[in-house]
Amino acid sequence: MTSISPLVCRDATHYDSHQLAAILTECFTDYVIPFTLDGPTFATRFNADGLSLTESRIWSVNNNQVALAIIVRRGSRCRLAAFAIHPRWRRGGLGTAMLEQLLREAHQRGDSALWLEVISSNAAGIALYDRMGFTRQDTLCGFTAPLASGTINSTVTLTRCDPVTVIGSMIAASDDALPWMIDPLGTVALPAQGYRWGNDAYAIVATEFTKPQLRALHVTPAARRKGHARRVLQALAAQFDGISTPVAVPQALTPLFLQAGWEQHPITQFLLCHSLSEPES
Repeated sequence: MTSISPLVCRDATHYDSHQLAAILTECFTDYVIPFTLDGPTFATRFNADGLSLTESRIWSVNNNQVALAIIVRRGSRCRLAAFAIHPRWRRGGLGTAMLEQLLREAHQRGDSALWLEVISSNAAGIALYDRMGFTRQDTLCGFTAPLASGTINSTVTLTRCDPVTVIGSMIAASDDALPWMIDPLGTVALPAQGYRWGNDAYAIVATEFTKPQLRALHVTPAARRKGHARRVLQALAAQFDGISTPVAVPQALTPLFLQAGWEQHPITQFLLCHSLSEPES
């Protein structure tokens, strides 16, 4: 237990998923977009991302929770998956002090970097992360297939397959690390189904959410630049009504989704990273 006067900080092992979801929802009051989360969704979403309860932090005053930081982990990389402060406590430099604590703890653990995403219209959040030394790596977008039946035609027939097979192929062929939420490692803990078109194009669709969610799309290196990814996206749109991606797709892939007939989500995010190679004071 630590403190940033007058706040007391505890790790998240003291709370269950329902409590953490309620705290997160309350702290996101008046956020730049409406936000609400229940306990089961919290558990599914953050467990798949590599939730670390021992490294996540809850700040309170007089036993009232006023801020939280959800840390997820993969190897030596950690990610600030959620960081929220109740509106009454958003001024006075507390956000800076909390981030300093999180960066210091990450460095003490030997983490190589702390990653996060911030909504591109969240000017206050962006300014805070800039001051703390985070650097912008990419702009992330989200896409949704049209709801109208028959809007996208497809002659491609997808065959179901084991998602683990897809994950193995993606990891073996990956040249660059993908954003956290569409990294193939994140699909391991999600209820999901794999699909393939022949032996060259694959997709993983998460089935636990309200609408099906595309979490991975992969074309083998030898078969790229032949339109396979576009055809798989069209086939998925025809098969799954309202399928979408998280707002985690690198901006460079926008033409692919638009050419496949998908629609871009109005919200975008910035992908930020703080290198932890140097000690935090």
